[in-house]
Amino acid sequence: MFKNSNQRRSLDVTSGPMLGKIFSFAIPIILSGILQQTFNTADTIVVGRGASSEALGGVSACSSLINLIICIFGGLSIGATVSISQAIGAKDEQKAGRLAHTAIATALLGGVFLGILGIALSKPLLKLMGTPKENIDYAVKYMRIYFAGAPFLLLYNYGSAILRTVGDTKRPLIFLATGGIANVILNLVMVLGLGMDSDGVAIATVASNVIASALVLYTLIHSHHVCRIFPRNIRISFKEFKRILALGVPAGIQSGMFSISNVVLQSSINSFGPAMVAGNGAAASVDSYAAFVSEGFSQTAITFSGQNMGAKKYDRLKTVFLQTNLSGIIIVALVAAIIIPFRENVISIFITDNPEAVAAGCERLMWVLLPHCIGSAMTITSSVLRGMGKSVQPMIATVFGVCVVRMIWVVTIFRHFGTIRSLYLVYPVTWILTLSMVVMLFWINYKRVKKLQQ
Repeated sequence: MFKNSNQRRSLDVTSGPMLGKIFSFAIPIILSGILQQTFNTADTIVVGRGASSEALGGVSACSSLINLIICIFGGLSIGATVSISQAIGAKDEQKAGRLAHTAIATALLGGVFLGILGIALSKPLLKLMGTPKENIDYAVKYMRIYFAGAPFLLLYNYGSAILRTVGDTKRPLIFLATGGIANVILNLVMVLGLGMDSDGVAIATVASNVIASALVLYTLIHSHHVCRIFPRNIRISFKEFKRILALGVPAGIQSGMFSISNVVLQSSINSFGPAMVAGNGAAASVDSYAAFVSEGFSQTAITFSGQNMGAKKYDRLKTVFLQTNLSGIIIVALVAAIIIPFRENVISIFITDNPEAVAAGCERLMWVLLPHCIGSAMTITSSVLRGMGKSVQPMIATVFGVCVVRMIWVVTIFRHFGTIRSLYLVYPVTWILTLSMVVMLFWINYKRVKKLQQ
């Protein structure tokens, strides 16, 4: 399958200084996340200004539910990233190629199943969450159209993960920008031109995913690196699929449980009424910028720790841990420092007809965005562990420290006080708890592999 391998250079992070490589790898991913969130923000601005605050609330109300279903399947892409990184670090090109083809097949088959599941369960789950009656019809329309395009969404996510694993972080950004520009144009046409609401922005989102996924697949087919995709070889290799499952299922469970806790929190937020739902959704769009910064360094941590594990350069794992964490914490703190002083102006970009909703959005930013650097360190440290091949440990820590504690918090602390502040306080509390656990797990595993090396 692989010819002229000397012409196909993958990212080598197993020697030399690391900080410059971390930033050159992470910045395009961060920009991709920010760009993606900008396009999502355009969705909310267009539907909020061009349709109504009820339609905006409908789109916002289903975001945590969409993340729940997507994250369960998206976890397998993490398994593919870790497996391919370790294979590249070990200089095993054929294994890396088999893993890449298996990942693409998994994305296509999983996307079809995910689409059917999302369309069938959208309305029952939204009702179960207690979505306000003013918002639910808009939310159902958005979800059903969104999940109809699930195969394209997963294909882009998995294909981009493969490109980034071999060091190509720039082209996924370009492809995302191309699809995103189409998304914005179609938003304006559908909502302002044709008078649609949540269904219009959903159609625009699916169209953008089709464009981006087609560009990613074309690039993988015509590339010259170790993970080049040959269409005739797109199939599931069960040996490699088992490896992807072993590393990806715990990540998927963790993401799914994390999202379930967010669904529980969203249900509690829904109890405050449509203004709170709309304000919370607008603020969530803003603090997602910090989350995508965390995700950029998180994906960097997975690839860098994975390659060094594969190459048996265990002493460099500590450098990956320290440099990715410090970088992520500093940049997330800067994002918060820029947004917080102007929070009311920022939320007013989304909502113009409801001062109560604007105030609700400002409240969330203070309690969630301000301490987000703690959550960033938690996410990045968990990713270092996954790159080391320890996927179950961060899953257990996060399921308990975030998911279980949040659910207990809702039925105890929040039920007792009944205020939105008592609900939002759960974010920094669970981030601190989980961070302490995953840092301890990293040092235990780092000392263990160092002992093996000696």
